[in-house]
Amino acid sequence: RTQEEQSRSAHEESRSAATPLLEQPLVIEGKRRRVTRSAAEGGSTAQTYGYSNTAVSESRLGSLEPKQLTLEQVDAYLDEVSRPARAALKQKRHRMRKARNKVRWGLDLFNPTNKEARRAIVASMAEGPISGSNPSPVESKLKQNIQAERLRTGRRQLSDREKEIRDQVALTIKAMNEFAADDDIHLRKPIPRRQGKVDESYLHLHDTMERMVRAHDEACAEIGITNALVTLQEEGEVMSEDQWAMVTHLVLTQMSYKKAHREFGAKADEAVSKEFRQLHMRDTMEPMKKEDLTPEQRRAALETVCTVRQKVRNDPDSLKGRQCVNGSKQRGTIPAEETASPTVNMNSVILTAAVEAHEERDVAVCDLPGAYLSVDMDEMGEEHVHMILRGRMAELMAMTAPAVYRDYISVDGRGNKVLYVRLKKALYGLLKSALLFYRKLWGDLSSLGFEINPYDPCVANKMVDGSQMTVCWHVDDLKLSHADASKVTEVIEWLKGEYGDLRVSRGKTHEYLGMTLDYSSPGKVKVGMTDFTMAMIEDFPDDLGQFVETPASDSLFTVRPDGKRVLLGEERASIFHRFVAKLLFLACRARRDIRVPVAFLSTRVKAPDQDDWGKLRRVLKYLKRNPSLPLTLEIEDMSAITWWVDASHAVHGDCKGHTGGVMSMGKGAFMDQCNKQKFNTRSTTESELVAVDEVMPKMIWAMHFLQGQGFETKTELHQDNMSTVRLEVNGKRSSGQRTRHLNIKYFFVTDQIEQGWLRVSYCPTDKMIADINTKPLQGALFKQMRAAVQNCPVDLPPENSLCPAVAVCNAIASHLTKLQECVGRSLVGRSGEAR
Repeated sequence: RTQEEQSRSAHEESRSAATPLLEQPLVIEGKRRRVTRSAAEGGSTAQTYGYSNTAVSESRLGSLEPKQLTLEQVDAYLDEVSRPARAALKQKRHRMRKARNKVRWGLDLFNPTNKEARRAIVASMAEGPISGSNPSPVESKLKQNIQAERLRTGRRQLSDREKEIRDQVALTIKAMNEFAADDDIHLRKPIPRRQGKVDESYLHLHDTMERMVRAHDEACAEIGITNALVTLQEEGEVMSEDQWAMVTHLVLTQMSYKKAHREFGAKADEAVSKEFRQLHMRDTMEPMKKEDLTPEQRRAALETVCTVRQKVRNDPDSLKGRQCVNGSKQRGTIPAEETASPTVNMNSVILTAAVEAHEERDVAVCDLPGAYLSVDMDEMGEEHVHMILRGRMAELMAMTAPAVYRDYISVDGRGNKVLYVRLKKALYGLLKSALLFYRKLWGDLSSLGFEINPYDPCVANKMVDGSQMTVCWHVDDLKLSHADASKVTEVIEWLKGEYGDLRVSRGKTHEYLGMTLDYSSPGKVKVGMTDFTMAMIEDFPDDLGQFVETPASDSLFTVRPDGKRVLLGEERASIFHRFVAKLLFLACRARRDIRVPVAFLSTRVKAPDQDDWGKLRRVLKYLKRNPSLPLTLEIEDMSAITWWVDASHAVHGDCKGHTGGVMSMGKGAFMDQCNKQKFNTRSTTESELVAVDEVMPKMIWAMHFLQGQGFETKTELHQDNMSTVRLEVNGKRSSGQRTRHLNIKYFFVTDQIEQGWLRVSYCPTDKMIADINTKPLQGALFKQMRAAVQNCPVDLPPENSLCPAVAVCNAIASHLTKLQECVGRSLVGRSGEAR
C-alpha cells in the first residue's frame, strides 16, 4: 500500500512539473542512458526511449506524451508494472515447483497415468517464454528490475530456483523433441493452452505410444512371454529405434507407493501389505511410543522407502511391493570402515575354480534370499535404529497386525498418522547392513569349523573326511565345493535351517557373479560370458560390419595432437565410457585376449575422440568373431606357479611404458596384469625392471593365497631381457651408472629371490606370453599368444563363419568403407574414391 501511494504521488508531481527530457541525458539506476527518436520530426508519433538495449514503446507507457515524461515517472511506471509481474512469477514458480516435484524426469510426461503432472507441466509451459525463445523487450526490462528488487531485499535464491525450474522445462521440451517419432509433430515451442485441453499433436503422440505398448503386449502374449522388455521379430521392422525407446520407458517400470496407489488402488495396498506381513513374520521391527523417544531420536528416525513393481504390464495381480529404509541420515555418524563389507576377490574365484576342476570336486552355488533380514541387530550389539512410517503406510502396517501396532499410531503436527518403530533386523538401506550380514555369515561358518583364508576374508576352508571343503562368497552368493557331493548337501541343508529356502544350483554348470563356470570336461573349468558379450555387441549404436582378426591395430597407442583431435559429443562420450567399463568387466574375467586395447581405452574415457571411438569399435568387431570363446583353465602341477612379465618401452603418447604379466599353473592365464606404467624410464631394461616391481604384489599374493588354501608352491619368473635378469638376481653387483637410481626396485626383487620362494629364468622373446599384454600383436604371433592365455586352438575358426569367397569380399568392402579406427592415412580419399 505504501508503494502504491508513493508511486501515485510521484506520478501527480511529474504531471504538474512536465519537465521535458529530450534535451538532457537520462540517468536510471546510476547509469547514463540517452533518449532518441525512432521517427523523423513531424512524422509518425511512434517514439521510443532507450534503456540498455530495451525499447519501451509509447503504447506501453500509457497516454502520456513522451516529452512530458520525467525520471520519476519512468521509475514509478516500472515499479507499478513490475508489481503484478512479481506476483505472477511467484505463482508460476509455485505451480512449476509442484509440477517438478511430481515429474521425476521429463520422460514421465509421456506416462498416460500421470495426468496431473502432465497438465501442470503443459500449463506451466504455456504461461510464458521458455529457455530458447525470445522474450519481449518490456519483459526483459521487467525481469531486470525484478532481479534487482530481489537483490535489494536479500532474496537471492529465488532467481536460482526460477532458473532451475526453467532448465527442467527446457529438458522436458528437449526430451519431447528427441523422442517424437513422427515428422509432423513439432514440439519445440511451448504447448499453448486450449480451454484446459492439451495440444492435438501431444494427444496424437500419446495415442501412438499407447498403440505401440498394446502391440508389444500382444506380441508377448502370442509367444508366451509374460515378463519381457522388448520383443524382437525376425522379419520386418515393427518400430523405429526411437519408438522402441519410448515403449521401454513405459514397460516394467518401478514406481513409488503413492503412484501405485493412484493407479491400482486396492491392488497396490495388497502388494505392500504382503511385504509388511513378511517383515512382521520375520520380527523385523518393534513399535515404539512417540512419547518414549527423545527429540533427538525422533529427528534421527530414518524415513521408510516403499516401492511397487509391476512384473507383467496390464496385470494388477503381478504387483510386487518392496520395503526398505533411507539410510542417508546415518552418513557422517558412522565411521567409513563400518559402512563397507568385504567381498571375494575375483582372482580367488578363478583360482578356487581351477583347484575344484583339478581335484574334480562337486560344486554348488546358492543364493541366500532375504539375507539382511537374518541379521539380529540386538545380538550383534548394535545401537538402536528407529524408522518412521507416515500416512497410508502407517495404516497398512497397523492393519497387518492390529493388536501389535494399532496402539502406537500417533499424529504429527500436520495431522498425518505416523508410526515409529525400532529396527531389530538389518533392513536393506542401512549403511551397516552389508557388514553386519558378513559378520553373521562368517560367525555361522566359523561355528561349523571353517577357517578363513588370511589373504581373502571371503574364502573359508574346512577339512571333512580328509578332503578340503571350500566356501567363497560375495555378499549372499555362495560357492561351495568338496570331493563328496553328500558333504556339500549337508552344508546346504544347514544353511536352509539358518537362512530359509535357498536358490541352489547343482551339477556341472553354474552361473556365478556374471560368469558361467563349466566343469563338464574332467580337470578343466571353462569361464564364459557369452550372453554378456552378445548383449554388448547388439547394444552398440553403430553397425559393426564384418569381424576382424585382432582386437587392436598397430597404431593403438598413437594419439593425435590436441589441435587435430576431434572430440566426441556428450552423448557419444557417455556411450564410450559405458562400453569401456563393460569391456573392462569382461577382460578381467573371461577374455584375457583383449587386455591391451581395454587398458589403453580406460585411459581415454575423460576426453575421448573419434580415433578412440574407432578403436573401441575395433575391439567389438573382434569379439564378434568369437563371442562365446571361454577362458579354459587346467592345472598340471599344483606346486608350480609360473609368471611371465614383460614391458613395452615408451609406447604411450607421454613416453611412458606399458606393463604386462601372465600367471599360469598349467594351461590358460589364471591371473594377469596389464597397465600403463606410472613414470617414465630411460631404457628397455629399466622398463622391464619397473614392470616386475609392479607385478610383484600379485606374485606374492598368489603364493600366499595358495598357501592359505593348503598348497606349498614355488614360483618361477620368466623374462626375455638378460640385463634385467642380472639386476634382479645379482642386485647392486650388476648395477652401473645408468641403473644406480633404481636400487630400491631391484633390491626388493633380489630380496624376494634370496628368500627362496622365487626363481628368475630367461625366456626367449617368441615364447614370452606376456607380450600379449604389452603391445597390440598381429597375425600368427597374436594367434599363438591367444591360444596360450585362453587355452584355445591356435587356428581358432570364427563362429558362424561364411564361405571363404564371401568372407574375402566382405573383408575388402569393410576396409574400403569403414570408419577411421586408428591414426594414419585413410583408405578412402576426400572424394570418396578408394586410393
